[in-house]
Amino acid sequence: MKSKPYAQAIGKLNWIAQASRPDFAFATSMCGRYTQNPGIKHWNTEDRYTIEFKKQMNPLNRYCKGVILQKDIKGHVDADYAGCWDTARSTTGCVYTYSGGEIAWTSKRQKCVATSTGEAEYMAIKHGSDIAIWLRNVMKHFGRELKSPITIKTDNTAALTNIINPGSITALKHIRVQYHAGKERHERKEI
Repeated sequence: MKSKPYAQAIGKLNWIAQASRPDFAFATSMCGRYTQNPGIKHWNTEDRYTIEFKKQMNPLNRYCKGVILQKDIKGHVDADYAGCWDTARSTTGCVYTYSGGEIAWTSKRQKCVATSTGEAEYMAIKHGSDIAIWLRNVMKHFGRELKSPITIKTDNTAALTNIINPGSITALKHIRVQYHAGKERHERKEI
């Protein structure tokens, strides 16, 4: 495998995913985990993604003149639970849309091991809220200050309960302090 340019190929796919293809973000993130020691299985997977990308060359994001801009940014955040076989860490994925197009997205392995799906989703919301605050600042910079909180949707009741209900006592009490930032941002009506 040393003779094959796996890292270079993943770098190209990652650049494409970051620049214009949120639908490739998860796949390139997963393939990128094996750049130090890829096997034939990893090369074949990368090859399949390259072929699939070439089939769908048109970028997803299109903004046309005369389109009425929506006033709100909407976010969707999700996490798998212990999805990495090597480390048991979860992967966070989030996408933000504005006026019908994706404006920010990411797929990233979490920095620590979550002990439940609720904890993995809670950490994903924190990561998603970091992006939401950045987007809020970008909009303000361009003279389009947002009047309402940025909506972030997720599918985990435990994580939502812990964010929305400040007095909730859940199984997430032990979570690292840094991940409570999402809850704090909700209380300040930023998200």
